[in-house]
Amino acid sequence: MLSHALNGLRCAMEGTTDGGARGGNDLPRAASIYMDLEEAVDNPSEQYAEREEFEKLYYALVASSRQLISGARGHLVGDSASE
Repeated sequence: MLSHALNGLRCAMEGTTDGGARGGNDLPRAASIYMDLEEAVDNPSEQYAEREEFEKLYYALVASSRQLISGARGHLVGDSASE
């Protein structure tokens, strides 16, 4: 359950489907997966550990996305300056 939810979150954050096709930003799906993770366990300490794992992945993907966007913007600015 957890690995399936984390894979779904990764796809939602990357804007892909499980098949790798690009899609739009799917934040409602990510929120739904987050709620699924909260409901997946009965033991609160296990739930907190899963939440921590989820948040680490989420923030790593957000940081990676921001770096990609920033790099792409820099590349586009550099291309237009050379014309």
